[in-house]
Amino acid sequence: MSLANSTAAAIRGRRAPWVIFVAALTARLLQIFIVGELPTDDTPDYDEIALNLLSGDGFVSRENWFGFEMYSWRAPAYPFLLAAIYAVFGYTHTAALTVQALIGAATAVVVYDLGRRLHPPSAFLAGGIAAAYEPLIRATSTLSTEPLFILLSVTAVQQLLVGLPSEGRAQGGAIQGGPGRFHWVLCGVITGAAALTRPVGLVLLPVQVGIWYWRDRAEPGRPKVWIRRSLWLSLGIALTITPWTLRNYHIHGQLVPISTHGGFIFARSNAAEPDWKKGGQAWRIDQEFFVSMPTETARNSYWVSQGTDYIRSNPAHYLRLVGERLLRFWYFFESQYNFWFMSLLPFFVAGLARFGSHDRYALLTTFMGVSLAVFCLVLYASVRFRLALEPFFILYASSYIRDHWDRFGAARTRRTLALVLAVNGIVWWQDEALRQTALGFLR
Repeated sequence: MSLANSTAAAIRGRRAPWVIFVAALTARLLQIFIVGELPTDDTPDYDEIALNLLSGDGFVSRENWFGFEMYSWRAPAYPFLLAAIYAVFGYTHTAALTVQALIGAATAVVVYDLGRRLHPPSAFLAGGIAAAYEPLIRATSTLSTEPLFILLSVTAVQQLLVGLPSEGRAQGGAIQGGPGRFHWVLCGVITGAAALTRPVGLVLLPVQVGIWYWRDRAEPGRPKVWIRRSLWLSLGIALTITPWTLRNYHIHGQLVPISTHGGFIFARSNAAEPDWKKGGQAWRIDQEFFVSMPTETARNSYWVSQGTDYIRSNPAHYLRLVGERLLRFWYFFESQYNFWFMSLLPFFVAGLARFGSHDRYALLTTFMGVSLAVFCLVLYASVRFRLALEPFFILYASSYIRDHWDRFGAARTRRTLALVLAVNGIVWWQDEALRQTALGFLR
């Protein structure tokens, strides 16, 4: 047996998840200890809340808000994670980033397992790409919600797909037996945890319920399992989120399911001059506004009304903003050309065209579509939002690459890969000139 064949046989076995985990962890630790931390505007808030939790002051931030107390501005999961890390290791960003490296490495393994459930021949390729994918690696070195949210969302999808039979035994969408109620409650708990990291994680609930309903509807003689599964899934979500909702009600005297941040993002995303177009000092709140409206819930209600009123009064401009946000979502120039994303994109599009309508990919396809609709219709379609979907892009891309290999042979696939990488390399080389051209066109 050749060295290449023996290596391939080894990684196809039980060692594959460990190979992917170690490779992903190594890449992320190198990012942390060589490149260092990449600060964001959100980091001080998360830090302050975590330290206040440890000091017994509770889940609250003040320093960024002119001394006004913000009890529910941030979703709770990530600040609690930081507090736990600081409680064990002391106040050190290095420890927090190292934990995020472990989270990122675990994410690559979950992507591998998702590949096994969706398209087994491409599973190791999917996990390998996730391990080496630079945007995911770079996210590890920022103290922000991305690493935790991505792990929870891909894990929720992975667990929701446990009910599908393995490829080769699948017969449409019909599944006899399958996981029981405890499993669907667990799926709800993971989904709820994702929502407590970023509320947009709740999108998974209507998406999965809709898929279950559609499958039952397509088979009239089949027991209505979608109702039972939906109830158990919803129970798991409720068990996870309700304690935090009750805490918010106790503090504010009003219903705040997760956070008071949503109204602000909604209003600032849907305006005559939305903040996502401004740059610089965008997304700031003046002190006078806090003075005139001192409570979180009043501010949140005001922002929701402000955004809603603008959409109603300016439907044509709103539709234009939606179109611009759709372009913004796919934007490939950030601080520099996103070589990795653009190398992945053509294979993702081809994989989506080939596999997107397959029953076993229904959850991924629908989840991506509904998430994109939320980002464009309600929020501001930042590339940060896209990053949470890129592990799913990797799954489609790897499925297509392996399928292309099987249908057309290794030589043709290598030429295709080389061509895509070469084109992106040329664009990367001339990134600044092309960036200015792209920005001019978008303006």
